[in-house]
Amino acid sequence: MNNNLGNNNGGCYGIGEIEEEKEFLQHPKPPVKLPRRSKEHVMPVIFIDEKMLAEQNRRSKIYLANQMLS
Repeated sequence: MNNNLGNNNGGCYGIGEIEEEKEFLQHPKPPVKLPRRSKEHVMPVIFIDEKMLAEQNRRSKIYLANQMLS
């Protein structure tokens, strides 16, 4: 007789599937090594001066005011 009661419908585990899950948890896969990034991929540093900051604040205030009015 087959002990595998569920065929993974609605998240029901059969006995065989639980054993497979235990086996998998005991022998996890090794971590995937990501390729090393070269120096060119480093994000450039963006310097924000006072004028840019003031303009951004002005735009965000206008945007928020328009959102509240609509």
